[in-house]
Amino acid sequence: MYAAALEGLVAVDGLILDKFPNVPPLYGAGVRFEKRPHDTWRRIDQIVTSGWSDCEGLAPWRAAELRRGRGVDGVVDPDARVGCYHTGPRSYHAIVIRGDDQIEDPSVICGMPPRPTMPPTREHMNVINGMWPRQRPTVDVIGGDDEWGSGIVQEFSENPDGSIAATIKIPLKDGTSIVASTAPLKWQGILSRPGDFLERPENTAALAKLGPYGKVAAEIIKNPWARQARHATHDLLSKIPGIGRLF
Repeated sequence: MYAAALEGLVAVDGLILDKFPNVPPLYGAGVRFEKRPHDTWRRIDQIVTSGWSDCEGLAPWRAAELRRGRGVDGVVDPDARVGCYHTGPRSYHAIVIRGDDQIEDPSVICGMPPRPTMPPTREHMNVINGMWPRQRPTVDVIGGDDEWGSGIVQEFSENPDGSIAATIKIPLKDGTSIVASTAPLKWQGILSRPGDFLERPENTAALAKLGPYGKVAAEIIKNPWARQARHATHDLLSKIPGIGRLF
């Protein structure tokens, strides 16, 4: 929804570029990335005047100029558009998705420190967005609880049905604590029962789309010798405490 809304700003920026041919290209305008509290999205002319912008102003500008070949590189990409991915439960970051589904981040080019989890392609971005649970955790404030000890504590609990729930406790100065618990999640990964997850054709095909490493992983999963080895060692690996959480 954010990307769809920002498409409106791309259209507005496009009108500005069409009306004012002397507008400098984004990467040649000396604009710097800054994150400031504000309630309105900003157009190209507002960004040029102030000399700064956040991701919600930079990504639409870059998408608009790519469609017209107005960038410093002169590249024309009519399929460039804005995308958004999660950086927190309620926060997003706007980037540019190029016509070949590669991601370009104008904020980083304009000075934002790169994030270690930045997605390189649209497929990676979709995976990140899909990781966030649809159901919000339950939050309670409780009194003193000695068993938690001091400091922020997190723990995972495994249920009899194989699902996993996570709990985090944040102590407050008044002796109470905020405790948030997620709904039980049925986790299925590399140690799932052979044939019930990774070996499904649709999942292997999706894995192969996640860049060169994903392609290699998909080929290994499909290899009959690798499959036989995984089946043979499944029960042994499953006995190692906590190893399931690594995958």
